[in-house]
Amino acid sequence: MKRIFSITTIICLLFCMGCEDFLDTTNYKKKDTSNFPLYPTDADQLITGIYDNLTASFQDVEQNPFFVAYMASDEAFGGGSTSNIIAQAFDRLLVTKTDEFGSIWQLCWQGIFRSNNAIETIPNIPEEKWDNLSIRDNLIGQAYFMRAFFYWQLVDLFETVPLITATVPANQPRATVDELFSQIGSDLLSAIELIGNQKYGQFEKGRCSKWAAQAYLARIFLFYTGFYKKESMPTADGGTITKADVIAHLEDCISNSGFGLVIDQRNIWPYANPYTKWHYKYSIENNLVWEGNGDKETMWNIRFNLLDGQTNRIPEFFGLRYMSGGSSRKESFPYGQGYTNGPINPKFVDEWKNDPDYGERDTRLWGSVLNTKVELPKHQGDRTKEVERTYYHGKKYIVVTCFSTEEADPEKDTPYNNYSYIITGTNNHNQYGNRDDVIYMRFADVLLMHSELTRTVTGINQVRARAGLDPVATYSLEVLQKERKYELAFEGIRWNDLRRWYPDTAGDMIQANQAGVLTQYRDIENVPYKFHSGNDFAKRYRETRGFFRLPDTQISLSDGVLEQTPGWEDTYSWMFSTLPYTF
Repeated sequence: MKRIFSITTIICLLFCMGCEDFLDTTNYKKKDTSNFPLYPTDADQLITGIYDNLTASFQDVEQNPFFVAYMASDEAFGGGSTSNIIAQAFDRLLVTKTDEFGSIWQLCWQGIFRSNNAIETIPNIPEEKWDNLSIRDNLIGQAYFMRAFFYWQLVDLFETVPLITATVPANQPRATVDELFSQIGSDLLSAIELIGNQKYGQFEKGRCSKWAAQAYLARIFLFYTGFYKKESMPTADGGTITKADVIAHLEDCISNSGFGLVIDQRNIWPYANPYTKWHYKYSIENNLVWEGNGDKETMWNIRFNLLDGQTNRIPEFFGLRYMSGGSSRKESFPYGQGYTNGPINPKFVDEWKNDPDYGERDTRLWGSVLNTKVELPKHQGDRTKEVERTYYHGKKYIVVTCFSTEEADPEKDTPYNNYSYIITGTNNHNQYGNRDDVIYMRFADVLLMHSELTRTVTGINQVRARAGLDPVATYSLEVLQKERKYELAFEGIRWNDLRRWYPDTAGDMIQANQAGVLTQYRDIENVPYKFHSGNDFAKRYRETRGFFRLPDTQISLSDGVLEQTPGWEDTYSWMFSTLPYTF
């Protein structure tokens, strides 16, 4: 790709030099840097194009960092069927092919290029064309946030990558950890400065805000200082971001953002939507009222247009399996069809149920965990295919169905494949109908990060009170860890929480929490969960520290300038092909 770009550039330059005396080189048909952006509306289009890379990343779900983190933590197993080898591989810190992450690599770099382009070109629009320069600054600030976010996704997966902050083509080696985190931190500080103080409800849902940048600064600071055992985080200009700085940003966010906790955490998730609630006993009994996508607790989320072709495919992968002639939508209502990836670890659920500080009185337990044996006793699943089945599924990201009207008869009528169909009238499909947000940052997380950084219980107790739990008197890391474990369960957060708290031993902890847990393998009950002999999770974590393999094609395209992630060198000990069960 690099060589093709270079050859094309040279040809174009030669052509232009030869023709500039007698040809008008203005491009009247296509937008390029000579005629775009010229107006504020052009600048907004640039920013919209950056966000498009995020929604696109949920079309190839099995490469998305959200999916990877969900699989790699101790909350869930790979599950699915014997053909769902990617989820099963990530669950064991393995991969199935040499180019496993080619799609997300491309999308992140496209997002970074588009962010760089916006940062470079939006300031060129003449000031007189703006109704208010704060609008310009807001858009540039969003570009800084998005560049930081894409770099964070790459760093989260691969630890280090090239650092490119301009649109000039470059073939660079991996930057250092400090160089990357200093740029991410600096970009977030720029976003905080430029975006403006619009409160919740004053900016477009699905767009980032100053407050989201402050929250992400805290999340990334906690990971960097925890995983790398540092006291502060560097900035690109040679400065530092201290714990006190991050606390001040969180306190600004808590006091001034307009975000807050919704009354009941269960109201955030799609199963509480009004169309499903017509017939869903759990929602009726608990008087759930859906807050809708982009509620006041959702600080940073990926939005999916109700009418376009890009959908949130996460619920499809976590949905329930049907067997021909067996389970149907009526028997699994209101949870729809999918591949049963990510079955919840029963040990995780048992710890929650039996914890004296939580237990059954914690409203989040059965608001987060679907127990099919209890809620869906007629649902059979597919015993001919399902592996690592536990009868527990996450409720937060799963296909949700509904009946056509409140008067529908659940015994006679068949529900829609997806409740979104009743809103859009298009895509009555378990795969293409999912339009629910992916939530990356909630206000509850901000409160818990503030408690962790200040070692106080104020934020912890706000979150506990919302869940129907008594306050705790004193702060401890154990109290904070359990609160994050249950409040943020099945949201792709726990993987990095464990890594930053226990950078050297997270692998041993995850393995201890999963190995030997009883599951169902097809029609065989009580099969102990297994890692690969001689290549178990703890070993893989020691070798990789939780980071993943660069696509081999990118190393080849760089002419060897890029080097492979440590622990993923050219041996095939990291290749997953089949589950380690024999019968």
